Amino acid sequence: MNTYNYQSMPVNGEIQNYVQRELTAQATAKAAECRSLLARMRTERSICFSLHTALELYAIERPRQCTLSVSDFYVTIRDGTQRSTVKNVSYRTWNQPFLTYTFPNGLVCMHPLDLWIQYARYLNLDEMVILGEAIIRRFRYSIDHFRNRLENFTHTVGRTRCEQALSLIQTSD
Repeated sequence: MNTYNYQSMPVNGEIQNYVQRELTAQATAKAAECRSLLARMRTERSICFSLHTALELYAIERPRQCTLSVSDFYVTIRDGTQRSTVKNVSYRTWNQPFLTYTFPNGLVCMHPLDLWIQYARYLNLDEMVILGEAIIRRFRYSIDHFRNRLENFTHTVGRTRCEQALSLIQTSD
């Protein structure tokens, strides 16, 4: 091992990816926290984790410059009647036709492409590009996937920023 935690010889032909290992550990820890939160909430309705919480669960790096208020958990709901009084949970009402993804452990998150669109109101153009590229690296989506999904959102804050970011995002083919 050297200073940067690399072994002298690659294991199975690859250098260890310490960033991905840290993100995976973070995702595991956040999943445990989310399960604990759901147990405290005692609700029958499905909770859709979003924004920073979803990024952590997806093992994607969080934006460095974001106007989103600080909270331990972010949940997106379709109407304002589903809120809870549990502390450190930030509820976001979003009436867009967003998709969800259910992890094998039962946790539900906003779909990564919809999550990127939701972030447009909280991120500047540079951060939107960086987040888009991170989602592409993690899930192997194409720019067309983003463009096609954006077409489903008619009136959303940040739409122009999304369109500008799509013209700047670089795929790592």
